[in-house]
Amino acid sequence: MFNPSLTPRALEVGPRRLRTPYIQAMKHVAFSLVCLSLLFAGLDSATSTAQVSHREASGWLFPGAWFSWTAWAVLAWLPVSFVWAIWGRIRPRSERGARRDAAFFSCLVLSAPVVVHLGLDAVLPTGATLGSLLSFGPVLAGLGSLTLSVALAAGLGRWTHLQGGAPLAGAAGLGLVAGMLDFSGADVEAADQGPAADGRPNLMLMVWGSTRAASLSTYGHARDTAPLLAKRSARMAVFEEARAASVSTVASNLSMLTGVHPTERAERSAKGEPERAAVPTLARQLRDAGYRTGAFVGSAELRGDAEVGEGFEVFDDLVDPEFCGTRLWRLVHDAQSLLAGLTPELGGNGRPCWFKDLARPAEEVLPSALDWIENGDPRPWFCMIYLDDAGWPFRPSAAAAVRFVAIYDGSLDGYLFESNAYRRAEGAQGESLEADDLQYLVDLYEAEILELDGKVDAFWEQVEVAGRASGRPLGAIITADHGEAFGEHQVFGHADVQEVQVRVPFILQAPGGELQGRRSGKVSGVDVAPTLLAFAGVDRAPSMGGLDLSSGELSADRVILVEGGAEPGSEEATRAVYRREWKLHLQGSGAEREAMLFNLEVATDAANEMSITYPGVVDELRSELRTRWGVDGGQSER
Repeated sequence: MFNPSLTPRALEVGPRRLRTPYIQAMKHVAFSLVCLSLLFAGLDSATSTAQVSHREASGWLFPGAWFSWTAWAVLAWLPVSFVWAIWGRIRPRSERGARRDAAFFSCLVLSAPVVVHLGLDAVLPTGATLGSLLSFGPVLAGLGSLTLSVALAAGLGRWTHLQGGAPLAGAAGLGLVAGMLDFSGADVEAADQGPAADGRPNLMLMVWGSTRAASLSTYGHARDTAPLLAKRSARMAVFEEARAASVSTVASNLSMLTGVHPTERAERSAKGEPERAAVPTLARQLRDAGYRTGAFVGSAELRGDAEVGEGFEVFDDLVDPEFCGTRLWRLVHDAQSLLAGLTPELGGNGRPCWFKDLARPAEEVLPSALDWIENGDPRPWFCMIYLDDAGWPFRPSAAAAVRFVAIYDGSLDGYLFESNAYRRAEGAQGESLEADDLQYLVDLYEAEILELDGKVDAFWEQVEVAGRASGRPLGAIITADHGEAFGEHQVFGHADVQEVQVRVPFILQAPGGELQGRRSGKVSGVDVAPTLLAFAGVDRAPSMGGLDLSSGELSADRVILVEGGAEPGSEEATRAVYRREWKLHLQGSGAEREAMLFNLEVATDAANEMSITYPGVVDELRSELRTRWGVDGGQSER
């Protein structure tokens, strides 16, 4: 019998419960995704600006977040439409029901991954592995976050069922309003346009990241790796025996700014002396004395919202696009990193995350610093510049490489062990590398130093021009946070305290030019802050260590400390104590601490270890470590 309810016309306009065609499904889903992507982009942008307390956002964060969420919505459009249509066949629904389901599935697919990731972030440590994800805490956090996402999506779906498209349109409007909010710069202190501190010099601390003294012609290297620096340093004081306070990038830079070793900060905190542990930084003391202070860094390891940024009016640490700090992109980056660990082909040569390099070159850092220096403010300035160009990955330009990099037909590239092409079965990383492999790495590294040398010299000339125009002389220090190893003593990178990792350049320009020539005596990174404060005529904080290197000759008996390991300042940290020709290398903790003694006038390798021959020297240096820095250097084996 003919049934009029089954005619095409009836299917089109139908009763209350009908099956909407797939094209209509895509329209419902598209509307939901567009509105919700605006909402989530706005909320993500607003919350991300709130996390940037130490600097002002650029204004491009919301457009970047909107683009990211729109891309996420486009990827979700067809799958959500398909699920929506299948669900409609399983469960016939009305037009309102169709809108409800579109809102529910769109909200769930867009938000659930980000909300679950947020929950996991709250319980997982940095660098968590797949095994960590499967433990009880993260699983519980993930399930709780997923339940919350489902509840929110169901609530939105129900609201859409009752009110039609109005809730989604309202969500889009709310997203636009939220995207216009900017909570960044909450901790930025207003510039103090006080007295111009007449007569005081401008000051600059320039740190060449990962630059070892052994690869600089200024320090006797056969190659002319930094000819412009060598020429300029002829009018400066070159300290021949300078060592970093720590081989950790953050800890070393913080020691330069505070004059305090990581061990001292940890020891003061443990004794309940927070006021002594929190030494005012060089930037804070200079700012209080009438200086304007700015920092311009090329590495994501140095963040203005951490202790290293304390006291800076401006801390320019934006090394990657701003939208990389949004919740959506953190999810994308973590997912890429997780996949890279499972599939080497997705490793991205150690940088698996789109748009995120965690560093920027000198040609981006130096112009920003120069613009700030020349901004017309009459106050003297202190500028800290951190350049990461010589650090990993080692990829010099072709113009620089042609100077030093020989023809090489091996399998290595500048990404070293992080390279997708590095496929070697090794008991210890790098043990299979031959002499030509190691030389190739050094060639790449030194070509990067050559390239950096040219960029810095051009910048320095412009700073000198600006200084002459302002009538203020320049006091400056050029140094490094640590060196780098390329197989020497079977180590790579900068986690240990081998000489190539800890011995750094330290070149000083006094404001009046009175300090020149080569200087002997042991120098440490903790000497940076007291020296620059002396140039400015500012008294150092009582809790600050280090020496003012402009005050006279160094004692031949000076004892210095270098710290290494994953956690500088901890009991387990590797340490090296220096006095005269001796170096005491300590690793391990407590009764298990191993002591090795070396004479710096001969090769510091295992064949020349002298702790058994000179036990008295070992005991003396252990005692110095305990007396000066409160660290248990272990017991003598005699």
